[in-house]
Amino acid sequence: MKYTAILLFLLSITSYSQESLEFDTIVEVESIKKEKLFEILNDWVAINFNSANDVIQLSDKQNGKLIVKGLKNYSLGRTLYNCYNGHISFTLRILVKNNKYRVTLFQLKHQSINDNACSLGSLTKADLYATKGWGKRYQNKIWADLKIKSDDLNKTILSSIKQKIQNFSKVEKW
Repeated sequence: MKYTAILLFLLSITSYSQESLEFDTIVEVESIKKEKLFEILNDWVAINFNSANDVIQLSDKQNGKLIVKGLKNYSLGRTLYNCYNGHISFTLRILVKNNKYRVTLFQLKHQSINDNACSLGSLTKADLYATKGWGKRYQNKIWADLKIKSDDLNKTILSSIKQKIQNFSKVEKW
């Protein structure tokens, strides 16, 4: 009986845990050494974030590792949902090796600027945010939109980095 109670407790804990939403992409590039690729990506961070000194948490050229904290403004664009206006905070990890780099967007979190009750917190892979309560319809709509906008953010980051690397090849030949 004692073991059954412990087993049920452990099952209840694992059933409520959610896997965090993250995006992980490895990109191969031609003929760019690790050191040069790191410089290009470090330059990309400086250009694409308001204050690179404030957002860079780690810049390790020797090991080819950049960690950046950032914010993306968030709004659904409808008056009824203004309570959820705020931002998505995120961490961006960039790992660099010869001829390839890895970009991981993780620790995505929604924070409302208006009211903490409207902050949905850490984004997970769960399909729904709420299954009960008076606000579940609104919360689930925002939840789905946050995940779409996080995916869009990831695609924008990857596209921008790819463009920076392509432009590097042009700049090197001037």
